[in-house]
Amino acid sequence: MVISAGPWSSEKAEMNILEINKKSRPQLVENKQEFRNLQQKFLVTQVAYFLANGQNNYESEDRKDLMKSTLRDERLFMEEELSEQLRQYEVLVFSRERELTRLSVKLREGRDAARSLIRHLQALLTPDEPDESQGWDLREQLAEGCRLAQRLVRKLSPASYEDEDEDVKVEEAEIVEELCAP
Repeated sequence: MVISAGPWSSEKAEMNILEINKKSRPQLVENKQEFRNLQQKFLVTQVAYFLANGQNNYESEDRKDLMKSTLRDERLFMEEELSEQLRQYEVLVFSRERELTRLSVKLREGRDAARSLIRHLQALLTPDEPDESQGWDLREQLAEGCRLAQRLVRKLSPASYEDEDEDVKVEEAEIVEELCAP
């Protein structure tokens, strides 16, 4: 008899893998740095050994070649380290850019909702309106204004409710409802 694990188990496994990746990433960065440090020490040790023990065995050209090679390896090591730092900063910049774009869209939506509310309230307060029997009565217009105000509150509220105290949100909603009550 075959039992299907279902979509939940694969999601849990994926979440576990993501958590393991998050936890092991700092250690990987630390291990890479230690490896680079060891590489650099090894190269320096090679040069020191050559200079201390093998000076007389090699000709001048061989020593120059080894020193050039060692210096080139050290330069490559430094370039790798700098490119890794650059990649990390690029990731940070892109994430900030996405966040700014999201906030810009939310701000634009809030402005649009505020303009709509202002137009509605101005229309409500304009004395040049035709006879009330032809249009909405005052209660309907106030209800529409309240709906627009509630929409504005929702648009300007943070998207994630984890960062904000739930009591504050309930209190804001109650204030808007009280203002909208006939």
